[in-house]
Amino acid sequence: MSFNISGGFDPDTNLKLHFAVLFLAGLNAFYGIGIARLLSLPAIAWVLARWVFMILSWLKHRAYENALGEWSGRYFEHAGQQVRIYWDDTETWIACADVFRALGRSPDAIERKKIATRVGAGHFKDDGGLETACFSSQGVMKYLASLKEEETRALRRWLERQVFPVIERHRESDHDTYRRHKLDTGGGDISDTND
Repeated sequence: MSFNISGGFDPDTNLKLHFAVLFLAGLNAFYGIGIARLLSLPAIAWVLARWVFMILSWLKHRAYENALGEWSGRYFEHAGQQVRIYWDDTETWIACADVFRALGRSPDAIERKKIATRVGAGHFKDDGGLETACFSSQGVMKYLASLKEEETRALRRWLERQVFPVIERHRESDHDTYRRHKLDTGGGDISDTND
């Protein structure tokens, strides 16, 4: 397996060709006559340079995977800010802190309780079983509908058009991304199975 310079997998890299060139260049270097031995050096240098580029490309690819690996497949961005989205068998959950940050709000504990009452207890999870407080998909839509600013409409359109349909398609098709990042809700609490 090898990677091209841009960091992706390169199926065209032919390691058999590399070994064949090295073998022939090695034979020529040991059994060649005079100046013919020097002709082996460019072939050997080409193969070794190709391997150096493959290794550097692989290292770049691994660094990229390590940096984004946890969120790969479930990274959503609205107006330059990450919005953490989680899902289980039946519901999609949106991190409240990310919704509030996207709207430029920072409600205190009393305001959060009012929001929970407004959207319904089943649509706002702020208990210890969650990594962070989350809205359900219906809860975030109820919350955004109760606000009147332009930012709320933009966020609402983004969720309705770009986030929820993608997750629903993945859920219906049992897509690999959906299965890999699905939350386990077995004990009543929501906890990420990948952490």
